[in-house]
Amino acid sequence: FSGAFPLEPDTQIALQRSKKFGEKLQSLKLSPQNYHPKFLMACQVGARMLQSGLSVMVNEVSERTCITIATCAMQNRNGEPSFSGQASKIGIKSVPFHKTRFQLRRQGWRIAFALDTGGLPGNGGQENVNGDSPPGLGGTRLGRIVSAGGRQLLEKLNSARKNLPMKIFLVLLGFYTANALATILGQTGDWDVLVAGIVVAAIEGIGMLMYKKPSSLSTRRLQSFVAMMNYWKAGVCLGLFVDAFKLEVITGVSFASAGAGYDYQTNTLLNAIPVPKQIDMFRDYIARLEGIVGEEKAKQIIGGAFVLISAGSNDILTRPFNLHYSFQDTMLDIVQNFTKELHGLGCRSMAVAGLPPVGYAPIEKTIQLATKLLLPVDIKWVDNINSYAQSYNKELVKVLAQAQATFSGSKIVYADVYEPLDDMVKNPERYGFVETKRGCCGTGLFELGPLCGPTIPTCGKSLASKFLFWDAVHPSTSTYRVIAKHIEKEVFPKFLFASSGSGYDDATNDVFQVISFPKQIDMFRDYTARLGRIVGEQKAKKIIGAALVVISTGTNDISTLRMDNNDTRYQDFLLNRVQFFTKQLYDLGCRSMIVAGLPPIGCLPIQMTTKQQPPSHRRCLHNQNLYSRSYNQKLASMLPLVQAKLSGSKIAYADIYEPLMDMIHHPEKYGFEETNKGCCGTGFVEMGPLCNPTTPTCRHPSRYLFWDAVHPGQSTYQYLSKYVVKNVLPKFVMIF
Repeated sequence: FSGAFPLEPDTQIALQRSKKFGEKLQSLKLSPQNYHPKFLMACQVGARMLQSGLSVMVNEVSERTCITIATCAMQNRNGEPSFSGQASKIGIKSVPFHKTRFQLRRQGWRIAFALDTGGLPGNGGQENVNGDSPPGLGGTRLGRIVSAGGRQLLEKLNSARKNLPMKIFLVLLGFYTANALATILGQTGDWDVLVAGIVVAAIEGIGMLMYKKPSSLSTRRLQSFVAMMNYWKAGVCLGLFVDAFKLEVITGVSFASAGAGYDYQTNTLLNAIPVPKQIDMFRDYIARLEGIVGEEKAKQIIGGAFVLISAGSNDILTRPFNLHYSFQDTMLDIVQNFTKELHGLGCRSMAVAGLPPVGYAPIEKTIQLATKLLLPVDIKWVDNINSYAQSYNKELVKVLAQAQATFSGSKIVYADVYEPLDDMVKNPERYGFVETKRGCCGTGLFELGPLCGPTIPTCGKSLASKFLFWDAVHPSTSTYRVIAKHIEKEVFPKFLFASSGSGYDDATNDVFQVISFPKQIDMFRDYTARLGRIVGEQKAKKIIGAALVVISTGTNDISTLRMDNNDTRYQDFLLNRVQFFTKQLYDLGCRSMIVAGLPPIGCLPIQMTTKQQPPSHRRCLHNQNLYSRSYNQKLASMLPLVQAKLSGSKIAYADIYEPLMDMIHHPEKYGFEETNKGCCGTGFVEMGPLCNPTTPTCRHPSRYLFWDAVHPGQSTYQYLSKYVVKNVLPKFVMIF
């Protein structure tokens, strides 16, 4: 090395020692079989010392050279170890020796993969250095991993053929277990397991594929049990995955398009989905729903769905200088045709939102300011647009009332969003708002749509809830929450005040977590006040006074224990509650009321099941029916006394016991074939959450007297309705 470049003293000492070590090694003249493991270790240590002491650029190397023994494979079995030093290179000739225990232990320290690739070398390993790796993808690490994965996959598929019937059974068991779990989750309204199902399915699928028996499982039987449980888990994951799609489609969908309006010109200008296209999408959805749950059940879902329609604001905003009252008629005609098409598709419950106070939007105030600068005439822009919106809303109420009268069996109501927004603007402190004249996004004066993107500065998360508007047009999240609560309180009660599972007794309502009767009275009181603000107090009194109020409850209150013990005191308690509630309704203006009695409770499928009656010998429980009849007799005798105390009222008793008993004793007269069990599920215990869109049902529901283990079927209710119309409604002719 002399003359090549100057060396440090430590480096010179290391070089001299290495040279002496090489000369001594050559003088020993040992055969490869006589190499001792300690000797090989010394070689490695010496090579590492040489590597750490020298920093030499290696070039023009004619032999395979290396610095560390970890990357040097001694392959020439006839050669002898030697060290040679030149000015331009450091060479270590290959030395023959067998694999030693030290090498095997060293090899065990390499990084191991979960997938057994058959001992893949590192990228700088022996095979790569010597050039022995096969060409192409098969010689790379990725190629070997793919090959090893394919071999293990084939082995798993072959092993899966063993005990195939049992494995199929476990997968199906897991699938239906997930179906039962999805049923419970779906009824809570909190079904968001699609992503979770995908993740769990992926993890469990990989786990089943890569499963290896742990050493802790000593017995073969226990090992087999743990292995078979993977198939059950795979079935659970598959069931959750499938049910997630089904329940997402069944429970709720949206066809609204941001920027859409009733007028086609608005949709073209804002590039939104027009109303006819949304109808087509809804029609396609119905076809998809029928493919999942069947045609009959799809009709029930659509018929029981609540449809919310909110449009019109964009039609006004896109015509700031061309608003005519004739355009209101155009919009109202479109609304009427829209509701007609929805009714034709099976929708029966619809709420149509009116226009908000569009003049309060920041964009309108910006336009107003620009107009004042350009035009010398003072225009009360906000008042004009808001007056236009109020005029439209009044006409919309009339159109919806006509539509409901035209479409039989429908309930179409008006959802007022003008009043809550108007109150928020005039009384912001009541709702916790600080800013009502501009939006949170950007300047808050003109930004909307693409101008209010993620890169646009905002007022900040801490202040966003204090702004009435998010951008120059749209309300903020806090504002939408207030509107949603308003709709829930003011619109939903217009459809129905009854709550499934409720009773006269508050204890019953607490058990079933339903709306109590006093709460229903409060909701009705709020409705009457709201009606008075819309149509005036005098007209509201006429509407309430001419309304027919139907009260049907009591079955949920009476327990099996009370009926078996013939607890007549509880009957008297319920009758006192009936008297109290009818008095409250009378004070609110109701003058015509129908109070239904109890059905033959002993003939309900759930009651027969509680007595452990076998399927072939199910009979009505006589003592429970006697209890129902006794209560009905007391109720029928009490109502005329209540009517006498309430001047100008008409309170009639509706007997549902006798017509139901007639259907049970003479089912052929009504076209029924089954009267002892329901159509849903087994028909013995299913009700409430256990009877949902994913539960299997009978083929012909109209042939079953009961839908589930408690409630009558639709055909039964039709016969009961005809009975009430024929025998009870004539008593109210003089009032109407």
